[in-house]
Amino acid sequence: MPRRVIVLGATGSIGRQTLDVIRESAGSEERLELAGFSVHSNRETLMLLKHEFPQSKAAWTGEPSSAPEGTSWIGPDALTRLFSETKADIVVNGIAGAAGLSASILVLQSAMHLALANKESIVMGYRLLKKLADEHRCDIIPVDSEHAGLFQLIQRIGRDIISGLTITASGGPSVLSP
Repeated sequence: MPRRVIVLGATGSIGRQTLDVIRESAGSEERLELAGFSVHSNRETLMLLKHEFPQSKAAWTGEPSSAPEGTSWIGPDALTRLFSETKADIVVNGIAGAAGLSASILVLQSAMHLALANKESIVMGYRLLKKLADEHRCDIIPVDSEHAGLFQLIQRIGRDIISGLTITASGGPSVLSP
């Protein structure tokens, strides 16, 4: 049975790379299936993805009047509906900047595992995300270089000897307790 994936920010670098991984998994025992995705304003890519992955659901988070035909959900509640009405094993959050935090919160509130490429979510809301992940028994898996490196460091040397970590993002530096 394939693992079902939702990709947030499907037109960005992380989204495109995730879609490539999904494509490359076809025919393997570890097959991945695109269950759904979000696009903010790239109409052409949304239409191409719906053509390539017709079974997937599409959420349009940009200006509602510019959403292309065939979009499953449009507007401010599009992500909420995507998570509540689409079965998935994991959500890859590739939404850029501060907007990624609200999406991370929604993913965890929907009791889905979160593959997090949005470091602003960690800088601005680590404690809240950790609390939600614990409450809903979900994993947060870092998939971008900076926080993935910190995660690996903590795993390798142990969290008991670390008093704090500092990472920066567009919101400025933040000190985290592991």
